Amino acid sequence: VRKKIIFDRTRITQNLEVMSKIMNNRRWEISNDLSLAEKYKSCIKAINDISWEYHLKKEVKSKQNKCYSRRTKKLIEKRRQNYKGHKKPGFDWLSHEELTDQADKQKKRDRKENKRKYLMRGIKSFLQNRSKIHWNWLKTIARKRRPFVAKPVIDRDKNELVFGTKEIGEAWRSHFEKLSKDDDGFSKDREYWKTVIEPAAQTLKGCDDPITWEEVLRALEHSSKGKATGTDGIPIEFYKVLQRDKNRESPFGNFVFQLITEIYAQAKVPEQWNEAMIVPVPKKGDLHNMDNYRGISLINTLCKEVVKIITEKLNRICTTNKILRDEQAGFRKLEECIAQTTCFYEIVKRRSLKGKPTMALFLDFKKAYDKVPHEGLFAKLRGYGFSGRILDFLIELYRNPKASVRIGDERSDTFNYQMGVKQGCPASPTLFNLYINNILEGITGVGIGNGEQVPGLLFADDAVVFAESYDDMVHNMEILEDWCDKWKMDLNISKCGLMVFNSNEQRAIKYKNANIPTVERYRYLGIPINRNLDLKTVINDRKEKAQQALMIIRPLISRIEIPLPIRVTLIKSVLIPTATFGSELYGMSSQRTAPIQRVIDKAVRCAMACPANYCRLTAYEEIRIECIDIRAAKARTRAFIKWRNSRTTISKVMKTDFKCPKTTWYTGTARWIRRLLKNDTLNSTQEGVKKVEDALTTGKYARSKSKIREKRRKLVFGSSISNWKETVKNYRVNRGWHVLTKIRTGTFMFGYRLAKYGRISSEYKKKCIACEKHGREDGIHLLWHCSKWEKEREECYRGFNNSDDQKIRNLFDKNSQDELLEGVLLGGGLNVDYINNLRISVTVATATYLERIIGRRAEIINNLVST
Repeated sequence: VRKKIIFDRTRITQNLEVMSKIMNNRRWEISNDLSLAEKYKSCIKAINDISWEYHLKKEVKSKQNKCYSRRTKKLIEKRRQNYKGHKKPGFDWLSHEELTDQADKQKKRDRKENKRKYLMRGIKSFLQNRSKIHWNWLKTIARKRRPFVAKPVIDRDKNELVFGTKEIGEAWRSHFEKLSKDDDGFSKDREYWKTVIEPAAQTLKGCDDPITWEEVLRALEHSSKGKATGTDGIPIEFYKVLQRDKNRESPFGNFVFQLITEIYAQAKVPEQWNEAMIVPVPKKGDLHNMDNYRGISLINTLCKEVVKIITEKLNRICTTNKILRDEQAGFRKLEECIAQTTCFYEIVKRRSLKGKPTMALFLDFKKAYDKVPHEGLFAKLRGYGFSGRILDFLIELYRNPKASVRIGDERSDTFNYQMGVKQGCPASPTLFNLYINNILEGITGVGIGNGEQVPGLLFADDAVVFAESYDDMVHNMEILEDWCDKWKMDLNISKCGLMVFNSNEQRAIKYKNANIPTVERYRYLGIPINRNLDLKTVINDRKEKAQQALMIIRPLISRIEIPLPIRVTLIKSVLIPTATFGSELYGMSSQRTAPIQRVIDKAVRCAMACPANYCRLTAYEEIRIECIDIRAAKARTRAFIKWRNSRTTISKVMKTDFKCPKTTWYTGTARWIRRLLKNDTLNSTQEGVKKVEDALTTGKYARSKSKIREKRRKLVFGSSISNWKETVKNYRVNRGWHVLTKIRTGTFMFGYRLAKYGRISSEYKKKCIACEKHGREDGIHLLWHCSKWEKEREECYRGFNNSDDQKIRNLFDKNSQDELLEGVLLGGGLNVDYINNLRISVTVATATYLERIIGRRAEIINNLVST
């Protein structure tokens, strides 16, 4: 059994007393006379010592939980020992069978108890909102989470498939070392890059601004918990305790701030910050091929926070001085991936409606982030006017970088990281954007009206170049080829594609004597695009993705022992986002979104065990899921209002006048909103989305003729079961909650329905199946009047019948109004003021009552069906 020491992250961040002790510990009184390297070593030592002192570290054994208790193991062993003498004459087989029965019964009890404990783990993590633990629990219960086993890969040095963690680690080390190797010697050749680009005449303001405590707190606030640690092994949760030190009054806060400011001011980083751990993360394709992985660098935690602060300064300077091109939307604040795809659709559609051809060249760079030459990057930064501390720090950060590869718990030897920006470093996206920023210079592009030209679109390393003709595209390709040669980048021809819109002309476009493939369809930023700009292609793609997601989560959402709120959360957080990705582009049409809606309907039906003809609006209202057409329309409305104020090309396109009887994305959205809201003004994004939601919801409910919806309105059920947390807490009556939900949504099979569908005798259309009295079995009869369940009813509702409040006693009296009482028993009745505080208790009592009777009721039905 291997043992592993890890930090108890929960105890660090949730125990206020421990947080106070961490911040005010005497170990932070570290001498100022020490060097930076010694101070950082002292910092790491202090963190580890404090962690042991306050029990912030715990030992984890890498073995599975015990399946059977000691008592069970003793019974099994006793049975085994007894069986050893079965060949002897006179062996007592009856006694052996008794021992076997005892052991089997005890094993069954243990399995049931283990199941209960495991279910409790998931419920506890759900109630405490500990998302990482909860997701791991869900993966395990779905059997998607297995103990770590290194994935075999093809070692290119040996040209064979290698197995074993050590061999795989060495293969990965060799792969990443070759990937980061500077074969031509340009990455570190500063003199060469001086001949390529000259520094700007004027430097940018803000490059020498010192780090402030507010920036440190902001960086910590934006850091997510539960992230993997770097080589130091210190989790971010330890530093996040400083968020309570707003005025920097603690010794810990003073020391960390002094260390950070000294590192930044001197532009010297501790030696430990030079090393990163690379973890291969799979992409698409054959996972035996190492090219189908992305190497994510895990850097030291404090280094990561400092780089976050520097990146914030970098982005602020870029925004103030408008350095990044309007065509670049990747990793920019408030900019979106789907906005670029929508912009592409809008540009090409406008030109097509005017009868103009458009050439679109989709570019894919070969290992883009891994091939950025360091000195070339710094030369670019100087060319934009960056200087001072911010540039010196970045140069120091990449002066002598090293890396190792981590496979499971095994780490390879270190190697020099000679070129490329680290994927996983907060500064890398911005640095890459700056490096590729001038790629569209000189590109002819296409006209969009009012004299505006758009050369192309950028989203980090995903680029598309426009041209109005083949000759223009040939010219653009020459410029791109020169740019790639100059800045030492290369294209992956097999993943590039040329698409021609509104023209049948076919000619080859070459890059370094290789033909770029002409394609009929291309996936751009996750959205499939074809030559006809057909949105049905997008819808079908989303439908397929949603069906795949449903197949993955179906074993979970159909398990009744898992509380319904947890299963619904899975639908909301996994299935619906997958299904509605890109809805900003295709929303505002219920007919268009119908295929996606049907997939969600299947998931809801699976979770609630509804019949095929269930009322969708009622079920969705009950579990607080939004209809897909409304969700998509809201997303498109939000995009329509927000993107007009964007800093990227989409804003310029939306503000350019376009008149045509046929609609584009922009003109179609504007017309749809005007028609729906009757020319009502939209002053803000939030207000516009709310108005669209209200209008669509009102119209949808007005058209509904469902009887159960009318009944829910009369019984004042509200939008959901009383309290989701109570549903999860009272998981022992899970079947009761399930039946209660089905009654509330009108999908429960009462006796009269079974008779109506011919499952049992027709006499039960007007007679109760349990008490055999005249009067059909409906909701109020089952819950309150059926004499068969008098004992269970008395036990579950005793507290309300004997309440000190006369009004409550009257409500639960036999002579109470059936309709009012049924609403209260089913978790409604909000119009009754005095029952509001007891609503949760009543709903729990009803679920408990249903849990007790539902098994015996099922036996009665089975007997009736068989006869």
